[in-house]
Amino acid sequence: MNLLCTCLIFGLLKSNFVAARWSTWGAWGHCSVTCGTGTKVSHRTCSHGSCDGSSTKTTSCHPTPHTCPPVDGHWTAWRHWGSCSATCEGTRTRSRVCHPPEHGGAPCRGNKVETSGCGTSHCPVDGYLTTWTYWSLCSATCEGTRKRIRVCHPPQYGGSQCFGGTIDISGCGASHCSVDGKLSDWGSWSQCSATCEGLKSRSRTCSHPLYGGASCDNQTTQTAKCGNEHCPVDGQLSDWGSWSQCSATCEGLKSRSRTCSHPQYGGAPCTGQTTQTAKCGTVNCPGVTCPTCNEILECTWNTTCPMSETCLVRNFPGYKFTTHCIMKDDCEIMKKLQKSQEQIYCCDDESCLQNILGEGRLSDWTSWGQCSATCEGLKSRTRTCNSQQVGDVPCIDVTQTAKCGTEHCPVDGDSLPWGDWSPCSVTCGSGTRVRSRACIPPQYGGHNCTGPLFEMNICSQVHCPTSPVGVTCPTCTENMECTWNTTCHVSENCMIRAFPGYKFTTHCIMKDDCALMKLLGKTHGQIFCCDDESCLRTILGN
Repeated sequence: MNLLCTCLIFGLLKSNFVAARWSTWGAWGHCSVTCGTGTKVSHRTCSHGSCDGSSTKTTSCHPTPHTCPPVDGHWTAWRHWGSCSATCEGTRTRSRVCHPPEHGGAPCRGNKVETSGCGTSHCPVDGYLTTWTYWSLCSATCEGTRKRIRVCHPPQYGGSQCFGGTIDISGCGASHCSVDGKLSDWGSWSQCSATCEGLKSRSRTCSHPLYGGASCDNQTTQTAKCGNEHCPVDGQLSDWGSWSQCSATCEGLKSRSRTCSHPQYGGAPCTGQTTQTAKCGTVNCPGVTCPTCNEILECTWNTTCPMSETCLVRNFPGYKFTTHCIMKDDCEIMKKLQKSQEQIYCCDDESCLQNILGEGRLSDWTSWGQCSATCEGLKSRTRTCNSQQVGDVPCIDVTQTAKCGTEHCPVDGDSLPWGDWSPCSVTCGSGTRVRSRACIPPQYGGHNCTGPLFEMNICSQVHCPTSPVGVTCPTCTENMECTWNTTCHVSENCMIRAFPGYKFTTHCIMKDDCALMKLLGKTHGQIFCCDDESCLRTILGN
């Protein structure tokens, strides 16, 4: 940059231009470091205005000694603590800065950030309730209650108390207990139906059962003869003549006839058949021989069943056996109804009976089978029964099972052991008794309990003080003309099975067996179990 200079010479103005210029560079300044490599600076000045370029220049310098001693890194003082992160059980931090080391010095040692607790030492912890336990067992099978509980973990450090109850009670079982139908007292007798040899009747009512209760079993109508005046004498049938020869040696037929006397006093002519047929020969063609066995299974082969019947063997706990002849289809039905603590066999020949009643010689166990599941499974092994001898104790424990697998499985509901049996329904003869059990609820997604919660079986008391002769069981034709020719044992009923089309069959059967057959009345025809002649005549109309 140039400078215009104006001068006053001898009273006259005169102007000249003067160029701006740098001075010479000054001497170099001191080196910026005392060791190692540093810099030093030289300066110059500008005259007459503003010069182009820099007024300073720099160059490197190397003072003696050339190598600097190491300088370690070092920390600044800690800064102030930061704010607390919470009012209880909180934290706060502070920091510091590290001046880095020089010339190979050691780095800073220690933490850059420091943390410290702050606020109150513990936060309030509210009380809390655990989950509900499983429901308890129901107090009754109907109109019962059950309960469950949970626990309150108490609060700490000023926390709030638990909210909610710790006991929960709920209804369970059937909503109503069953009420059986009940028979009223007999009403008064009706008027006599006729002035001579008439009938009178009386009745009683059955209250309606409620909530699945049982209906009344006994009859609601009763009849009796009445009147004593002389009545017209109807025609009378004579006694039957002699039977003809039998058509076969077993299960044959024979016939006989009778005549009718003339009626008197306006009486009616004879009614009823004048010719009659009946079975003859051996009552039934011989079938299987059914033995009678004592408690140690010493058997007497003294009963031959008809060809249409089989020998039913029932095995109760404790190796107690009973045997009797029974219709083959009835035996199969009984077999389907057998309870878990008994076994029923239907034998058509002596070999079958010997296998059941004979002693078994057990072979060695087979190898264990495969596990039935990967968790809590079962494996089994068997042994066979050989060299049987009639009259001894049968083989037992021919199959053995054991647990296997290790993984955790769902736990199904489990039926508790059976309770005590109720008292027998009768004080003498053969009756029934019941028992019940409860169900432990399933866990881990297991299934509910299976199987009945009630069980009934037969109970025997002392012999009733009655005649050993039981009810008389008739043999009836298709048009319901009956011959009262079979006397059942006192322990038996006369069972009547009614099929569609008014077809009836009758035979003697153990009372408890008849009761079980009656349960199948809807699918196997209607079943009646009679203890006396009045019951039979009411059903047969005879």
